[in-house]
Amino acid sequence: MKSYNGYILAALAAFLWGLNATVAKSLFHQAIDPGRLVEIRITGSFLVLAAGLLAWRRRQVLLPRTSLPVMAVIGINLALVQFTYFFTISLTDVATAVFLQYLSPVFLVLWEWLGEHQPLTWQKVISLVLAMTGSYLLVTGEGGRLAVTPLGLAVGLLSAVIFGAYTLITRKQVGRYDSWTVLGYAMGFGALAWSLWTPPWVAYTVDVFRSSWPGLLYVVIGGTVVPFGLFFMGLRYIPPSAATITAMLEPVVAAVSAQVFLGEIQSPVHWFGAGLILLGIVALQLSPSVPQRALNSTG
Repeated sequence: MKSYNGYILAALAAFLWGLNATVAKSLFHQAIDPGRLVEIRITGSFLVLAAGLLAWRRRQVLLPRTSLPVMAVIGINLALVQFTYFFTISLTDVATAVFLQYLSPVFLVLWEWLGEHQPLTWQKVISLVLAMTGSYLLVTGEGGRLAVTPLGLAVGLLSAVIFGAYTLITRKQVGRYDSWTVLGYAMGFGALAWSLWTPPWVAYTVDVFRSSWPGLLYVVIGGTVVPFGLFFMGLRYIPPSAATITAMLEPVVAAVSAQVFLGEIQSPVHWFGAGLILLGIVALQLSPSVPQRALNSTG
């Protein structure tokens, strides 16, 4: 029987990430640079996860030493994908940054086909084409052009590659260990790595929190801990390509929230693109090769 657990979890994560993009843009308007925001986001998320794991999942906190190098790789990639994503937002706009990052399903579908020899079904191809076309229209609107600089394009594409890579690596780990524990270790290593770039005592200042604490609180919990946890859990049920295609609901949510909260007006072309994304996700459900048996994990 088909299991839709993975799709539901990935969709919920995308909804929260979409809101997070708009919150991040508003924080940039308050002169919080991307490097500082990543430090606050990833370190704050690690502290919240550490407290939660110690309170509710003590038996699953300790992992074998042999798994720590992989957790470090996931954590570093997690930090890099957040920085490249936020940096792209600061160089372009919310929708463009989301579109570029969500080119990652293209890389993942090709990897699963060529690297893992999974069948490339017509349902998956149609789903990918619809989602990518819709995402492009959602970004460009009636003008038909991306609002992106050469540097923004390069950083956005790098974000897509890193997103795809850490999703592949994480998929294997959440099949072995508790999903929230994997996320906690990844955030810990990511925070440690990023502190070398932006030390905590530079990021955490009284002035920043005095004026921006509601947005920062959402970025840490609603935009990071909860959605990443849901996404990691979803990877137990569906392949990385299916998870990232489903998560392309994020640009739809980002466009809606950007219009409501930031005044970025969306045209009928934008909404047509959003509809194509939704059709692409529906088409993905028709693929017989996507639903898989849930992995053996306690996540």
